[in-house]
Parts: sequence; C-alpha cells; structure tokens
Amino acid sequence: GQEHGVRLSIVKAVGEELRAGARRRVVGAGARWGWPLGADELVAGSLQPAAALASDALQKCYGGVRGLPSKDGLQAKGMVLEALAGRLAVAQRSKLQLDAARAYADAGDRNAARRMLAAVAGDPRNAPDIVSGAAATLIGLLVDEGNVAEASKKMEEFRASLPVDDFQRVLRSLALGWFRQGQMDRALPLLASDTTVAGP
Repeated sequence: GQEHGVRLSIVKAVGEELRAGARRRVVGAGARWGWPLGADELVAGSLQPAAALASDALQKCYGGVRGLPSKDGLQAKGMVLEALAGRLAVAQRSKLQLDAARAYADAGDRNAARRMLAAVAGDPRNAPDIVSGAAATLIGLLVDEGNVAEASKKMEEFRASLPVDDFQRVLRSLALGWFRQGQMDRALPLLASDTTVAGP
C-alpha cells in the first residue's frame, strides 16, 4: 500500500548515495520489510560494477526472499536466481536458471519463465538431459497458455534433443492443445504418430 511505496522510495533514494557495502545492508533490510522487488532493484541497478560485492548482496537478498510466498516474493526470487545464474559457470548456471523459471511461473510471470527455459534448452553446453527437460517444460508451458502454434515450432526446434519418452509426451501435449482449440485435423496426426497410443 502507501506505506510500502514510501518505504521503497526512501530506501531507493538512500541507496543511490551509499557505497556498495552499505547497500548490501539496505538490501537485507528491504527484504525483511516485505518489499522484495525493491530490494532486488537496488541489487540489479546499483551493484552491477562490483562483481564480488554484487554476488554477496544477491546471496543475502535471496536469503531474504526465498521463503516469501507472495507473488512479489516469488518474482523477486526468480529475479535474484537469474542474476546469480549469470555469474556462474555453465555447469552450475542451468540449475539456477531452472529454479528461476519455476519461481517466475509460480509468480505468474510466464514470459520470464519461458525466457529462462529457452535459455537453458538453447545452450548446447548444457547436459542433454537438462536441455531436453527444459525444452519439454517450455513446450508444455506454451500449450497451457494456448499458444500451440509456437509450441509446435519449439518442438521442431528441439526435436533432436528430446528422448523418445519426452518426445511422445510432447506430442500428446500438442495434440491435446490442438483438440482444445477444435483443430482436429492437427490433433489427430500427432496422436497417430504417438507410439504409446494404442490402435484399433
């Protein structure tokens, strides 16, 4: 409410005048006050140049928001995880990106969730099972949103990386998506190519 806005404005203004080390304390206080997105903005906007300090601040901010069940808390969790992922080696990055995608999805930010999943699925340096899992989840998310045409494009894009089981599951998801839209001419061929669907 209004109190939230006042607190956010004050701490943002103070944050502009503080050194990075002091800003880390402001971030922690902000998270405890219950406006995690404001804390995250301080981190992202103010601490970018100092890598070591920024990583420490992000870790502290994550500790403050990780247990918050609110939409803003989940959104902030996703943002902090995404920022942390950008500072890690590839082998560690994908896990945080997937965690960020889940947090974004739980917060209702489907665009950010799709962006994270696409980043994981599209990075050839990731392990094959990570790529296939992210691709299948991304396609399922698009189908759930009713964007079946885009989901079909993603299936073709990532088809080579999907194991048989994942591919068959994606086919069924796409077929259901087309069925919901009344496009049986698109749904039936997918079911016909699904080897897990018994014939007559």
